[in-house]
Amino acid sequence: MTYRGKGNIALKDYLFFNSTFTIKSYAAYAGLSLALCYLFFLQFMEAYTVKKQIFSVVLIFIIFFLSFIIAQTISLLIRLKKSPHEIGIRDIIINDDGLFSKKTTDDIWYHLEWNRIQGLIKRKEFWLLKIDDHHIEIVPYSAFKENEIREIELFLEDRTRG
Repeated sequence: MTYRGKGNIALKDYLFFNSTFTIKSYAAYAGLSLALCYLFFLQFMEAYTVKKQIFSVVLIFIIFFLSFIIAQTISLLIRLKKSPHEIGIRDIIINDDGLFSKKTTDDIWYHLEWNRIQGLIKRKEFWLLKIDDHHIEIVPYSAFKENEIREIELFLEDRTRG
Protein backbone atom coordinates (compact mmCIF):
# COMPACT_ATOMS: atom_id res chain seq x y z
CA MET A 1 0.00 0.00 0.00
CA THR A 2 1.29 3.49 -0.83
CA TYR A 3 0.05 6.74 0.70
CA ARG A 4 1.04 10.12 -0.72
CA GLY A 5 0.53 13.53 0.80
CA LYS A 6 1.88 17.01 1.28
CA GLY A 7 2.20 18.57 4.72
CA ASN A 8 3.90 21.32 6.66
CA ILE A 9 6.19 21.01 9.67
CA ALA A 10 6.69 24.39 11.31
CA LEU A 11 9.81 25.30 13.27
CA LYS A 12 7.80 25.67 16.49
CA ASP A 13 6.37 22.16 16.08
CA TYR A 14 9.83 20.72 15.41
CA LEU A 15 11.32 22.40 18.50
CA PHE A 16 8.34 21.54 20.71
CA PHE A 17 8.20 17.86 19.79
CA ASN A 18 11.94 17.27 19.87
CA SER A 19 12.38 19.09 23.18
CA THR A 20 9.42 17.40 24.91
CA PHE A 21 10.46 14.06 23.49
CA THR A 22 13.64 14.14 25.57
CA ILE A 23 11.82 14.42 28.89
CA LYS A 24 14.35 12.06 30.50
CA SER A 25 17.01 14.69 29.87
CA TYR A 26 14.92 17.33 31.63
CA ALA A 27 14.54 15.15 34.71
CA ALA A 28 18.32 14.69 34.78
CA TYR A 29 18.83 18.44 34.26
CA ALA A 30 16.48 19.24 37.13
CA GLY A 31 18.22 16.79 39.45
CA LEU A 32 21.66 18.08 38.51
CA SER A 33 20.55 21.70 38.94
CA LEU A 34 19.06 21.03 42.36
CA ALA A 35 22.17 19.15 43.48
CA LEU A 36 24.40 22.02 42.31
CA CYS A 37 22.25 24.54 44.13
CA TYR A 38 22.31 22.53 47.33
CA LEU A 39 26.00 21.66 47.31
CA PHE A 40 27.49 24.95 46.24
CA PHE A 41 25.17 27.71 47.27
CA LEU A 42 23.46 26.57 50.43
CA GLN A 43 26.82 26.30 52.17
CA PHE A 44 27.54 29.97 51.46
CA MET A 45 24.17 31.11 52.80
CA GLU A 46 24.38 29.95 56.39
CA ALA A 47 24.08 33.53 57.67
CA TYR A 48 20.79 34.07 55.79
CA THR A 49 17.37 33.35 57.24
CA VAL A 50 15.61 30.17 56.13
CA LYS A 51 13.25 32.23 53.98
CA LYS A 52 16.17 33.89 52.16
CA GLN A 53 17.93 30.56 51.76
CA ILE A 54 14.88 28.91 50.17
CA PHE A 55 14.24 31.88 47.90
CA SER A 56 17.91 32.01 46.82
CA VAL A 57 18.13 28.27 46.13
CA VAL A 58 14.89 28.32 44.11
CA LEU A 59 16.08 31.33 42.11
CA ILE A 60 19.46 29.77 41.39
CA PHE A 61 17.75 26.44 40.53
CA ILE A 62 15.52 28.20 37.99
CA ILE A 63 18.52 29.95 36.42
CA PHE A 64 20.48 26.68 36.13
CA PHE A 65 17.48 24.75 34.81
CA LEU A 66 16.66 27.43 32.22
CA SER A 67 20.26 27.42 31.05
CA PHE A 68 20.00 23.68 30.40
CA ILE A 69 16.74 24.21 28.48
CA ILE A 70 18.34 26.95 26.38
CA ALA A 71 21.34 24.69 25.67
CA GLN A 72 18.94 21.93 24.54
CA THR A 73 17.13 24.35 22.21
CA ILE A 74 20.40 25.59 20.74
CA SER A 75 21.53 22.01 20.09
CA LEU A 76 18.20 21.33 18.33
CA LEU A 77 18.69 24.40 16.14
CA ILE A 78 22.23 23.29 15.29
CA ARG A 79 20.96 19.82 14.38
CA LEU A 80 18.22 21.40 12.30
CA LYS A 81 20.79 23.45 10.39
CA LYS A 82 22.61 20.22 9.51
CA SER A 83 19.41 18.55 8.27
CA PRO A 84 16.94 21.23 7.10
CA HIS A 85 14.70 18.64 5.43
CA GLU A 86 12.96 18.12 8.77
CA ILE A 87 10.82 21.28 8.61
CA GLY A 88 8.83 23.11 5.97
CA ILE A 89 6.30 22.00 3.39
CA ARG A 90 7.18 18.56 2.11
CA ASP A 91 5.93 15.67 0.05
CA ILE A 92 5.46 12.48 2.04
CA ILE A 93 5.19 8.92 0.77
CA ILE A 94 4.46 6.02 3.10
CA ASN A 95 4.82 2.53 1.67
CA ASP A 96 6.16 -0.95 2.48
CA ASP A 97 9.77 0.21 2.00
CA GLY A 98 9.51 3.00 4.59
CA LEU A 99 8.79 6.68 4.88
CA PHE A 100 10.00 9.02 2.16
CA SER A 101 9.92 12.79 2.49
CA LYS A 102 11.16 15.66 0.38
CA LYS A 103 10.97 19.40 0.77
CA THR A 104 8.98 20.91 -2.06
CA THR A 105 11.85 23.34 -2.72
CA ASP A 106 14.40 20.66 -3.68
CA ASP A 107 14.61 17.22 -5.27
CA ILE A 108 16.41 15.30 -2.52
CA TRP A 109 14.34 12.51 -0.95
CA TYR A 110 14.91 11.55 2.68
CA HIS A 111 14.28 7.83 3.31
CA LEU A 112 13.52 6.29 6.69
CA GLU A 113 13.34 2.49 6.79
CA TRP A 114 10.84 0.80 9.10
CA ASN A 115 13.53 -1.14 10.99
CA ARG A 116 15.06 2.15 12.23
CA ILE A 117 11.80 3.21 13.92
CA GLN A 118 11.54 2.29 17.60
CA GLY A 119 7.96 3.40 18.20
CA LEU A 120 4.89 5.34 17.14
CA ILE A 121 3.28 8.10 19.19
CA LYS A 122 -0.10 9.47 18.15
CA ARG A 123 -0.88 13.12 18.85
CA LYS A 124 -3.82 15.34 18.00
CA GLU A 125 -2.43 16.53 14.64
CA PHE A 126 0.72 14.44 14.12
CA TRP A 127 2.21 10.97 14.16
CA LEU A 128 5.60 10.95 15.84
CA LEU A 129 7.93 8.18 14.73
CA LYS A 130 10.60 7.62 17.39
CA ILE A 131 13.96 6.89 15.81
CA ASP A 132 16.08 7.13 18.98
CA ASP A 133 16.06 9.04 22.26
CA HIS A 134 17.11 12.27 20.55
CA HIS A 135 15.38 12.13 17.17
CA ILE A 136 11.83 11.81 15.94
CA GLU A 137 10.18 12.09 12.55
CA ILE A 138 6.98 14.15 12.48
CA VAL A 139 4.23 13.18 10.04
CA PRO A 140 1.27 15.62 10.06
CA TYR A 141 -2.27 14.32 9.62
CA SER A 142 -2.96 17.29 7.37
CA ALA A 143 -0.69 15.79 4.70
CA PHE A 144 -3.29 13.13 3.94
CA LYS A 145 -6.99 12.93 3.15
CA GLU A 146 -9.31 12.54 6.13
CA ASN A 147 -10.57 9.15 4.98
CA GLU A 148 -6.97 7.82 4.80
CA ILE A 149 -5.85 8.84 8.29
CA ARG A 150 -7.23 5.82 10.19
CA GLU A 151 -5.94 3.44 7.51
CA ILE A 152 -2.47 5.04 7.64
CA GLU A 153 -2.51 4.88 11.43
CA LEU A 154 -3.17 1.12 11.34
CA PHE A 155 -0.45 0.72 8.69
CA LEU A 156 2.06 2.66 10.83
CA GLU A 157 1.17 0.69 13.96
CA ASP A 158 1.70 -2.56 12.07
CA ARG A 159 5.07 -1.43 10.63
CA THR A 160 6.47 0.02 13.85
CA ARG A 161 5.51 -2.98 15.97
CA GLY A 162 7.80 -5.40 14.12
